Amino acid sequence: MAFDYIQFSSSTADLTLTRTRTISAAVYDSATSAVDTSFTGVIVFSTDTTSVGSISIATASATAVAGIATSVVTATGIGQVDIRAYYSTATTDGTQSFDVVARDIVFTSSTAEIANGFARTLTAELRDTTGVVMTDDSTTPITLTKTGAGEVAGLTTITAAAGIISAGVTATTSGSITITGAYNSTVNNGSTTFTIQPYHIVIISSTSPLAAGSNLNLVAEVRDISLAVDTTNTSSVTFSQSGTGTLTGTGAATAVNGVASRLVTGAGVGPLTITASATSAIAGTAELEVTNATRVTASGAQGRWYSQSPFRITLWDMTGAGRGRGAVKAVISDAKYIGCSTYLNQGGEMFFTLPYNHPQIAECDPLNRHYRVDRWDEEDALYRTVGSGILQDYSATDNETVFFGVDYLGVLNQTLTDTAAASSGSTVTYNDKTISHIFQSEMSTVKNQANSRLGFIDVEATINAASTTYDFFTAGEQRTDFLFNIASIAQAGTTNKVVFGNRIESATQSYNSFFLDMNYASAPNNSLRLAYGANVKRFSYSPNFRSLRTRAVVIATSIFNGITPTKIWSNFATSALASTYGIIDRVDLQQDIISQSAVSSRAAFNLYQSSPDKLRAISVSVVDGSIIPFKNYKIGDDIRVIIDRGNVAIDTNLTIRGQQWVGREDGSEEISFDFFNRDQQSYELTPYRAASSLESILRNNQNLQMGTGDQGSESTTNRGPVVEPGPKFTEPGTPVDRSGPNYTGGKQTGAGKSQGTENPPFKFDADGNLLVFDYITGKYVRG
Repeated sequence: MAFDYIQFSSSTADLTLTRTRTISAAVYDSATSAVDTSFTGVIVFSTDTTSVGSISIATASATAVAGIATSVVTATGIGQVDIRAYYSTATTDGTQSFDVVARDIVFTSSTAEIANGFARTLTAELRDTTGVVMTDDSTTPITLTKTGAGEVAGLTTITAAAGIISAGVTATTSGSITITGAYNSTVNNGSTTFTIQPYHIVIISSTSPLAAGSNLNLVAEVRDISLAVDTTNTSSVTFSQSGTGTLTGTGAATAVNGVASRLVTGAGVGPLTITASATSAIAGTAELEVTNATRVTASGAQGRWYSQSPFRITLWDMTGAGRGRGAVKAVISDAKYIGCSTYLNQGGEMFFTLPYNHPQIAECDPLNRHYRVDRWDEEDALYRTVGSGILQDYSATDNETVFFGVDYLGVLNQTLTDTAAASSGSTVTYNDKTISHIFQSEMSTVKNQANSRLGFIDVEATINAASTTYDFFTAGEQRTDFLFNIASIAQAGTTNKVVFGNRIESATQSYNSFFLDMNYASAPNNSLRLAYGANVKRFSYSPNFRSLRTRAVVIATSIFNGITPTKIWSNFATSALASTYGIIDRVDLQQDIISQSAVSSRAAFNLYQSSPDKLRAISVSVVDGSIIPFKNYKIGDDIRVIIDRGNVAIDTNLTIRGQQWVGREDGSEEISFDFFNRDQQSYELTPYRAASSLESILRNNQNLQMGTGDQGSESTTNRGPVVEPGPKFTEPGTPVDRSGPNYTGGKQTGAGKSQGTENPPFKFDADGNLLVFDYITGKYVRG
């Protein structure tokens, strides 16, 4: 069959440089316009001189099969290519044109905003016109450059690897930035644009499960290019939420020194995402879950159920007026132990225990945090404050940290009465002044002195003010102790109860209110009644007859009056009991009384305090959950106490002079009440008592052996029982456990055991007195 012409049947689409394509040409019969399938001749492929681009032809002379010849071409030059298919007897050659085009650079890395200081990996692909990565290209060098206000470090020339370009850069200057990848005319430039923000936000507050109704202090840091907090930042940070769980209280908070915080409360149960965002900052996120489950201890035992977290500790910084409460820095609802002690006219303490890796432990900053301890009242559906004050110190081990605090009366006792006058040798006197005047003057002084830690306090007008006046001097005395002493003197010869201190905080009572009541209510508070065998599970009682006195005298020494020291002897105060027990004398030295009448009043008061009904040392521990701290009672109230066991028979109204409370992680708690003054230390008490000198030395020696060092004094105020970490309650009659690591075969091998042959822990002097070696001072002291 004869034929007239040749025609191409392959694609005319653009062909990317270096890519290959199969071309094909068929021989047609002009009479039938059909392929001459009998043709088996050789077709010659070539490019016309009109071509701008170029290709290489694998088989220029291709033998036709069934009238069709094929060959493979590779794009070698950019531009239009004109191809010709030739056979000698054909009337018309076959022609075809297509374009050879450059490769494309297509960036695939993120275009999301990035913060200064953060790194990003830029990625781009070399693609052909169909969008397929040119994996056969591992030689093309791509140069990265930038335009725009933003800056990054790390732009360079990167050689493609299997068609992929990858480069790590770090944002250094904020602003919009466009990064371009280029080579030469064989590659089409590609670019990516994103924005660099000057700041980024990191949420640092706890992400532990939050019980519905419990509070959480959301805390976010605004960080800069150094990846550290920008302490100059005052951005408005907005806390928002999404998810099944819900919080109440989200919203905006202004950053202070680069840190923004907002107190929220768990509401709807379920997981949620918290987002903290601000202008010119990359938002931060955190995952949280609101739960409403029964509390479970670490051992797996279920504790008492609460609809809210049973105990919580709130910490504030001291940026408020007069070093008062500023921003909330932490709300801790999962402390292992919490304890608070409160005493009548004397300072108390607080402690709580956290694991070493607790997410809010960094906010527990001693001397820079106000604290408040709350206990959930399920019946009234509110939190009741158990104690508040200033965080004071901590003691850390490899597993946990115990933090300590003192209440505001304890902080008051860390100040001294007029030291300037004391050092100058002059008299600091209150001549013919009422107790109210003295109290108001001392509180005003401590509030207004430079750098006062109590500049935030609010002193109420005196309640039941009395007109009796006194003559005192004071210089360099601890202030709470001084006020305690003058309150004691004011009670001499009267039935009045003089009470001063810091109000228990509530929804209607501010934390910083101090008061003085010269005739505190002596009527019994019938809202609280303590009875052994009912709500009292343990008690400790001592009549304390060894402190009974039937005659008292006071010697007042005046040494700060700029003259020769003088002494004032009081009149003897004698009790009617002298005829029963004989004369048992008590003598006290005082350095704060400068008149004969005041000295005699103090002697009468001391004798009054040495009478049998005032010396009784009574402490009771109540049944868990039977009493909610400070619900319908206050320290100083008279309540009914009933104990009838063995030789103890008590059924009378007693004044609450101390309370110790300990809460545990499972929701259980211990509460004990004292009905004696903290400064009565001539007897032993349970569940809390002050350590003796011997005990303190042994404890410090044990601490040294354990590598924890000196744990410090029992109390900054040096008064009586101290709340120590963890519960101290022991069932009566419980034997001493000698199975621990400090005992072997019933003999002590730990604390108190010799740490070397040179200094045995115990020895006797020539007179037979027991001496104990103090590893802190390196000296022996009498035991």
